[in-house]
Formats: sequence, structure tokens, C-alpha cells
Amino acid sequence: MLTPSKNLKLKRGRIVASLLGGFSLVTMLCVFVGIVIWVSLTLRDDIRKQLTSRDESVLGMLLSHQVKQTEVDVLLFSFEVLPLDDLWPSVLEVAAVDRVFAAQLYDPQGKLVRSTSDALREVVVEPEVLESAKLGEGWTEFSDAMPLSDIMDLGYRQDQLIPVQTVYLPLHSSQGDFLGIGRFLIEGSALKRSFELLNQRIVSQAVVAGGVGSLLLVLLFSVAWASLNRAKQAVGRQARRLRKANTELAMLARTSALGSVTAHLIHGLRNPLAGVQQAVRGEELKAGDAEENEELREIREASSRMQRMVDEVVSLLQGGEEGGGDFDLSVSEIADDLKGKFSEVSAKGKVCFEWNAVGEGELDSYRARVVMLVVTNLIQNAIDASPENGLLQVTLVGHEKGLEVTVSDEGEGIPESELDKIFMPKVSAKEGGAGIGLPISSQMARYLKGRLTCRNREAGGALFELFVPWEA
Repeated sequence: MLTPSKNLKLKRGRIVASLLGGFSLVTMLCVFVGIVIWVSLTLRDDIRKQLTSRDESVLGMLLSHQVKQTEVDVLLFSFEVLPLDDLWPSVLEVAAVDRVFAAQLYDPQGKLVRSTSDALREVVVEPEVLESAKLGEGWTEFSDAMPLSDIMDLGYRQDQLIPVQTVYLPLHSSQGDFLGIGRFLIEGSALKRSFELLNQRIVSQAVVAGGVGSLLLVLLFSVAWASLNRAKQAVGRQARRLRKANTELAMLARTSALGSVTAHLIHGLRNPLAGVQQAVRGEELKAGDAEENEELREIREASSRMQRMVDEVVSLLQGGEEGGGDFDLSVSEIADDLKGKFSEVSAKGKVCFEWNAVGEGELDSYRARVVMLVVTNLIQNAIDASPENGLLQVTLVGHEKGLEVTVSDEGEGIPESELDKIFMPKVSAKEGGAGIGLPISSQMARYLKGRLTCRNREAGGALFELFVPWEA
């Protein structure tokens, strides 16, 4: 049985295990959701880059074609380089594309040369943009809410926010010479709508993926946790069975050794007891005093009871199952034999007996004698636990499955902490006791394929129940 401290430790262990399991699940969910968010944002940025570079690619090819066409139309020799003024028509041709509302031309050093409108503000070309252009690569920027005043000088007009895509395109000659940079401003409403639609789809897909994945993760974790708990419970049950088996093996070894010693001791007591009985009878014949005869009579009766007990145990030890089943005893006959054993105790009035025997059925003599040995021990324990003039009830019931015997008393009962280990070997609370009477009785009940149980009565006292099937 688990002590309160062990129960507290077990509860604490379960709480800690549950907290660790919950923390592990939350951690895994957070990591999974974080991965989903990271993948979604990365995918969104890649798609946004592809969408913004689409206009850059189209305008870049168109501008390159216009520059080459201008070189064919203007230059007489292939080694000549187009001046900036001759590049401006190529920029204007590209600026005529749909959604392009402004354009500017910058020299190789990033200084403004020409603009489609005097109201357009000059911007500083960032070094990274300039370096990218020298390498022949374009540069794209997008703002979904750029102030119109940052693009042009509004004068008296009210400022407003508009979506704008800014594309920087390099200008190179056919020989690869860097000629300048074309800056194009594109109306970005369509791109903004594409980004908004992309965000909605990415968010919805992330929610679905995160929800389904989290649900699957919770289900898998729950299944794994339940499997671990079942495995833990199975290991615990197996450990308890092993502890119980070890205890029973130890008990079996003790009772086996005790049986050998008891058999030797019982056989050794037979002749001395017979001698005591003969000596007592001789003294009774010589004694004349009535009081002295009464004392001798009590001695003779006590020695006779001891002799009967010795004979019964010897018969049981010698008879075995094979030699002891030559006749059967009914429920009422077993009850009568038990009554006879305790008739003197009942007559002295220390306790009040209540005997009940109902039902039909018979046990072979060997099994009946084992039952009576067990019940005798239970009754003797009940007598020792009963108060003066306490009621001791013994009930034998024969039913379809077997014989059931109950022995109850009005004593103090058994402490709750001892109920689970009442049939385990321990130090006896009775003076001169060995602490193995009930364990041996339980072993004998199991030997007969039966069981012996104990519980406290609601009215006070203990109640022992012995069940033995009619046949093993």
C-alpha cells in the first residue's frame, strides 16, 4: 500500500509530467506556427519581387531596343557613342507605355539631365542603384502610399498619397559602354491590388496550413502521450504484479518451511499429550477434594482439546488430497463441527456466538478440513478482538458456485492503512503471535482455488469473507 508521502510524490510526479507534456506541446505548436509564418512571408516576398520585376523586365527590353535603334539611325560608325541628348527620345518612347506617367534621364554620375516635366523633383540616385546600373542590372522600388509632393512640386494643389512603382533602367551602348540611367514612374494601383490579393491568399493558406498542421500535431501528440501513459500504466501494473509475486514467493517459502517444522513439531507432541492425559486421569482417581478434581478436569479438557487439534493437523498433513476425499461434508455438517470446537468458549460467555448455515452443497473431507482450519483461525482472531460479551457472527452459505463463510465481530476493526496488507506477513499485534496466521489462511484459501477478503463493518468491527468452490 502507498504511504501518504508516496501518494503525494506520485501526484506531484503526475502534475510535473502533465506540465512538461503541455509545455512540450505548446513549444512544438509555437515552432510549427513560426515555421509556417516564416515560409509564408518568404514565399510572399519572392512573389512580390517577381511581380515588381515583371515591369522592370518589359521596360528594360523595350529601352534596350530603342537605344539600339537610335544607334542605327544616328551613328555613322560603330565606335561612336550616343550623346545624352540623343538618348532622351528612347526614354520618351518607353515613357509612352501604358501606366508610365513620368520619366527622367540621369548621366553616368547620377545627375539629372532631362525630365518629362519641370515639376518633377530631382532625386539623388543611391550608390547601390548606380552600381547596379553600371553592371547592367535594373532596380525597382514600390510604395503603396507615396505622397504626391515627393514626386513633383504641387504648388497650391492639395497633397495626396498614391501607389507608385519606381524603375531605374541602365542605358548601355552596343559596345557595352555605360551611358546613363533612365528613371520611370509607374502608376501602381494594379500592383497594389495584386499585393493585397497575394496577402489575402498567403494569410488564408497560412491559417489553413497552420490550423490543419496544428490539429494533426495535437492529435499525434495526444496519441503518443496516451500510448506512453498506457505503457507507463502497464509497466506499473507489471511492477506491482512482480512485487506481489515476490512477496507471495517469500511467503510460500516461509510457509513451506513452517509446514515442515510444524509437521515435525505436531508429531513430536502426540505422545507427550497422551502421557499428560493419562497422568491427569490417574490424579483424578486419587484426589478426593472436589475443588482439586475441578482443576484436574480443566487440565484434562485442555489437553484433550490440544490432542484433537494435533490429531486434526496430523490427519490433514498425512492425508493430502488423495487420501482425504473418501467422504463429503455438507454445509450444516461443517457448521456443526465448528460449533463443537468453540462450544466451551461459548459456554463460558466471553463472547456471544450467532451461527447460521443455509444452502446446499458438499465439500470432500480434505477440502472441508482445510476450510475448518481457516475458519477456526478467523474465529479465534475474532474472539481475541471482541469486547466482553461481544457478538460474534459466523455464517455459512452454500450456493451454486461454492461455499461462502463470513466471520464478523464487534471489535475495533482494522486500521484503514492495514487493510491492503492484512494478508501480508508482519509482526503480530497479539502477545505471542507470529504475524503469519492470516497470511497462511489466505495461502490456504488460494490453494483451494478460493479467496479470503477482509473489510470493516459500518457498525464497527471486522468482517472476513472466505469463498471456496465446491471443486478445485
